[in-house]
Parts: sequence; C-alpha cells; structure tokens
Amino acid sequence: MKDKIFFSVICPIYNAEKTLSFSVESILKQSYKNWELVLIDDGSSDSSRQICDQLAKRDNRIKVIHKKNEGQAKARIDGITITEGDYLLFLDSDDYYEPNALEILNSKLVSSNFVDLIVYNAKKVSNNSGVKLYDLSSSDFGSPMFECFCKRRISYFWTLCAKK
Repeated sequence: MKDKIFFSVICPIYNAEKTLSFSVESILKQSYKNWELVLIDDGSSDSSRQICDQLAKRDNRIKVIHKKNEGQAKARIDGITITEGDYLLFLDSDDYYEPNALEILNSKLVSSNFVDLIVYNAKKVSNNSGVKLYDLSSSDFGSPMFECFCKRRISYFWTLCAKK
C-alpha cells in the first residue's frame, strides 16, 4: 500500500442546519489533502439539503447524496457504496476534526503497516452558539483494539478509521 492514504469521510445528515457547515469546514481545513467527503442528506426537512449542495460546489472532493429518510445506519451504508478511499471514517454532522487529524491518521497507519482499524477518542465541547459538538481529538489517535477492550473505551462509528 502507498504511503499517502486516500480517506473517505462519510457524514449522514438529518436536519443539521445549525452544525453542518462547521463540521464540513473541519474537513476542508485539514492539513492532509488526500480525502473525499460524502454527505448523505437523509431526507432533511430544514435547509440541510441546500447547505450540502452549496458545500459541494466549493470543493470537488465533496459528494452529496439526497435520499428519503431511512436512518443513520442506512445513510452510512449508502455513503460507503460510493466511496473510493482506502480507509473509511465516519463524521456525524455535529462532529469536527482537529486540523491535523487526517495527517496523524495517515502517519499512524503507515507506521503500523496499515492495520485494519484504528480507534480514537472524542470529547464533547460547545461552540460559540452553545451547540454541543464532538471534537475527534487528534491527541489520542491510534489506540489498538486490544487497549479499547481492556480499558473499556466506548467506540462509536465516528471514532473509527477502518480499512475499506
């Protein structure tokens, strides 16, 4: 495998007009540029649909799927079907990544001889409007699965980087 991994970030969206732009900006601001972002609008009734389309016009690495509401799990599966990346990441519309997160993940994956799965931590924070977000912290990337089970860390889809 090459030393420059192509990441696919999958983001299911349902009525997320308040946090969506902030989340997507965290991907656009990544120091590591070899990624695609798949936004799956899961039948939103707010302005999320329009925000997705506007964001996709800004960067050709952003793909958008508009679909009827079938829930987050189905939205993630639909996103996976169109990804082209070597590794999959999941970003909820109220999450964000630190600017060097993908760079750190690339480095960890290369140095670990391309493990199948990396689990990392997240912390709950508030933005200026008081909306709760999850900071997918780059300070604790790369915990092996064994450590997660031993320390009983909770893992969510959005704390995983998985080989496609």
